Amino acid sequence: MLPTIATATALVLGLASPALGQNPYAITGVSVPRGWTPQLREDINDLQRAGGPKWDLYVQALSAMQESNAVDPLSYFQISGIHGMPYTQWNNTGAGIQGNSWMGYCPHGEDLFLPWHRPYVVLFEQSLVEAARRIALRYPAQDQPRYRAAAEQLRSPYWDWATDSRVPPVTTQQQLTINVTVNGAVQARSVRNPLWSYQMPQQALNGQFGTFDRRPNTIRCVGNGIRYPDTADMRLASRQFKSWSYDALTRARSFADFTSGASIGLENIHNAVHVDAACGNQFGNPNVAAFDPLFMLHHTNVDRLWAYWQAMNPSQDMFQNSYRGGARFSTPGGTTITSRSPLQPFYGNDRVVHTSESVRSIRSFNYAYRGLEYWNTNAEQMRQNAVRLINQMYGPVRSPPPMSGPPGPPGGPPGSVPVIEPVPKRRYFARISADREDLPRPCQIEIFYNNKRASSLAVLAIPETGKVAAGLPLDEALEADGVTELPVNEARARILKSLRIQVTKTDGTVAPTPEKLQLVLEEVMVTPPRSDADLPKFSSPILTPITPGEKPKA
Repeated sequence: MLPTIATATALVLGLASPALGQNPYAITGVSVPRGWTPQLREDINDLQRAGGPKWDLYVQALSAMQESNAVDPLSYFQISGIHGMPYTQWNNTGAGIQGNSWMGYCPHGEDLFLPWHRPYVVLFEQSLVEAARRIALRYPAQDQPRYRAAAEQLRSPYWDWATDSRVPPVTTQQQLTINVTVNGAVQARSVRNPLWSYQMPQQALNGQFGTFDRRPNTIRCVGNGIRYPDTADMRLASRQFKSWSYDALTRARSFADFTSGASIGLENIHNAVHVDAACGNQFGNPNVAAFDPLFMLHHTNVDRLWAYWQAMNPSQDMFQNSYRGGARFSTPGGTTITSRSPLQPFYGNDRVVHTSESVRSIRSFNYAYRGLEYWNTNAEQMRQNAVRLINQMYGPVRSPPPMSGPPGPPGGPPGSVPVIEPVPKRRYFARISADREDLPRPCQIEIFYNNKRASSLAVLAIPETGKVAAGLPLDEALEADGVTELPVNEARARILKSLRIQVTKTDGTVAPTPEKLQLVLEEVMVTPPRSDADLPKFSSPILTPITPGEKPKA
């Protein structure tokens, strides 16, 4: 029997702005009906493939958000505008600080990046499910139980670009066929695909909300010789998102390392997806990135990877240090940031502003990801689930290593199998470090081996100051050249001789290499996991500085 589902809520799309201004909108996660458990966020490809009431409601709910009045605080426009433009207050946080170098609410290039985006996705999710609940009530009485249940099961889907480095196929279609209510009956109809593009409201284009992008809708890969999805897929495939994600998840030993530390870092991977998936355009510009329907699919996946890392590293799931943060809408640059600093404009219950501490657990927001079903799984089981899933989804294909000797003597215990230890492998990384103000942002820092691009780091327009750093794996280029089969000293000498770096602008031109840009060759011995239940082991690195030298021939 379907549990009782409330049909009236205090906050729905269409509510006048002043109501939210008097009482900050609480971001607490989708309410769960009595007798239900929290729901899993799904892969967008799986959600579409399954079809049915949940898919019908997702498409219609997203369309409803996009078509809502632009002054509605829970509309697609207003929620998207929190991230950057049009630089107006949301949720009664007060006027922004004039003169700040960045006037969006979102932080980038600092430890607040992951915590801030978690309640942001939850806000979107709450509005999406509320719209789905209302739409479910339009279906005929005999169909309402299925659709009302589907509305409660719906959560923000994710795009797993690490498993399949292609844009979601559903984002390439201008029309979709779903089941809708027509004159009291359920019929299959072709509807506008809300994942294809977002039409900017005329009020925003007229400047009603302040500074804003003048393009009438979001676009992807337009121009001479490029098109969506072909060019986007080609650019995404040129990165190593699967191995990058695996390295970030398995090598990092602290929150800082996981986000943007010694390994590639989750935020750096995130930046590359923004640059590639729409060939720049709005999705690659932090000012307006959130208006592209790819945004929430992308950031739900970023949150998902963080949730897995938290389960695998519960003692390092949040930053504990303090630092001087960047400028944001209502936060001056240089403010001391801790895990208890406010994540404006997001509030919880009782008008209490969220902090990194209050959003550190997905338990607080009534959603989960596969393997992290916290309502019936303890912390150790979730850690084991996360390790197993990360190995299965993103780990390298393991082949049985050669046996070091003959099989055991005959007459051993029946069914006994010789223990075969994993063979350590030497891996090489290009460590990059640069001052953001020395770079022509946005840009790419590219690593070349034998004058062929071996890897690259995407640098977004913001933040304007601070360090950008990453450790880019060189596996594919070096294995193709046979370097990994050479003796250690010979391999190192060849790499040092052949490795070069360059900075490339978005128009393809090469910029001068900043004098303070640092390039270091890192060698690490990696012991593969013995099974899906284990993680790889990384030795202490050997670091060799490299003079950037002359730009290679691209």
